[in-house]
This record gives sequence, structure tokens and C-alpha cells, in this order.
Amino acid sequence: MEVPGQLERFKDLPMAVRYVEKFDATGVEVLKDNIFALESFEAESDKSTWKLANVRANREQAGKGRVLTRKQKEWRAELPLSSLRLVHLYMDV
Repeated sequence: MEVPGQLERFKDLPMAVRYVEKFDATGVEVLKDNIFALESFEAESDKSTWKLANVRANREQAGKGRVLTRKQKEWRAELPLSSLRLVHLYMDV
């Protein structure tokens, strides 16, 4: 997916996102993977806001058969577009 060119197109769908969380002491990228839904992005300012997608993998963190908690629904991640390494659609099978 061309980031951020296709983000608007798939905004309401769950996406598997790999992003740089931080750099370790030697300057190597520490990557993290999550399943998010895009809330908003601004290409000009290199900012994006993501929320947890309502998919089985995220719901199971609260326990099998449970729904997303209020805290999970309200949680947001502010990520610079430049930190995104891989974004693709996520299929909840």
C-alpha cells in the first residue's frame, strides 16, 4: 500500500500496521505490530492517529469471548507517517 496515498481509501477497515516504536541504544529500530483502524492523518504534518480495530485479535486481550473494553475503545496512538514501515488490510477470519 502506498502510505499515505491509500490510507484515506481504506480508512474504515482494520489494518495490520508495523511501525517504529523507538530506537534502541545502538540506534537500531525497534518495530512493533498492531491491528489498528485509521482515525485521521495529515500528510503535510506527518501525523496519523490510530485506534484499536474491533477484531478478534484485539478483543482476546480482554479475555476470550469479550468485547473491547471502554479503555481499549478510547485508546489512541499518534504515529508519524515516517515511522510506518508496513501497512496492509487485515482480514479477521
